[in-house]
Amino acid sequence: MAKFTASVPLNIKWANHAFVGTPSTTYRVTDALVEEFVEEVVPGIPGFAWVTQDELTSIVTLPIAQTDVTGLTAALAAKYDKAGGIISGAASVTGAFVAQAAATVGGNFIAQSAATVAGALVAQGNATVANALTVGGAAALSSTLGVTGAATLLAAVNASSTLGVTGKLTLGNVVAMGGTAFPGSPANNDLYYRTDLDLLFFYDGTRWLSTNVFTMTFAPGGGINIAATELAFPWPVPILGGTDVWLEDFTSQCFVTGGGSALSASHKWVGVLAKRDSASAATTLATHNIDSGSSGVWRTFGPTAIDALLGSTYFAFSIGWTKTGTPGALNATSILSYRIVAS
Repeated sequence: MAKFTASVPLNIKWANHAFVGTPSTTYRVTDALVEEFVEEVVPGIPGFAWVTQDELTSIVTLPIAQTDVTGLTAALAAKYDKAGGIISGAASVTGAFVAQAAATVGGNFIAQSAATVAGALVAQGNATVANALTVGGAAALSSTLGVTGAATLLAAVNASSTLGVTGKLTLGNVVAMGGTAFPGSPANNDLYYRTDLDLLFFYDGTRWLSTNVFTMTFAPGGGINIAATELAFPWPVPILGGTDVWLEDFTSQCFVTGGGSALSASHKWVGVLAKRDSASAATTLATHNIDSGSSGVWRTFGPTAIDALLGSTYFAFSIGWTKTGTPGALNATSILSYRIVAS
């Protein structure tokens, strides 16, 4: 027997059946009459919902091998056979959706509760799941996938449009889509692979930055026993086809030899990182002062945050260590970290 409920009281007599009861009462329909019942009676019952259909092999087609079709809307139950196949149009599931094998949906797929697919999931339109989504095989999505709960995709994911998950997203093998131009209207932390630059970028809310962090090393005088003021000009930073550089942090590792005056405001070393324009005029980016502490030990200064663009009018960096008083000789190597900016 097939079973259904309604959101309103019923008092219907049809084909030797009496459907009389309060809202949410469970009614039964003889299996042989279900098709006629769907066509003649269901359209006139507000809030109609199937509870279960046990033997409708000639009426309900699902894209899965499954006998339990709890939660399917009446329209879907009337159209497709549960023995297997492909849903050629949109599918709406009001309860949990469980596919014990592969599932293919030719149109939009909407699951208002959890969705579990043991095999591959192919959605040729939008796929929206209001709760958790678990896919044991590949997931191919020609349009948007939106999941408000957790999403676990254990095999390849090929999404040619937006993949949006507000909960935890666990991916096995992701095929990241990309191209030669970033998509419009990006959201914070969106990822995009630029095939022309061979770099993966993320959107920081303002600009696209490379996920890779690059570094440049500065070692005036070879970084060994600098006895007096020393200035060095490293090579210009390579932007690898990008449009600018986002400067992140500046760090120095220093060793002041013993034998000089104790470090103080009068006996010190000061390192200045600067960017230089076309006329070689310097603009300070970060400063490290060695004016206290012990000599004869290696120490790290920084990382000092810069968090600024290099800018198109600057072409090189310099680092200068200036000696004041009579501290010991300086051994110093500095590192600038940065990301590529693209537009």
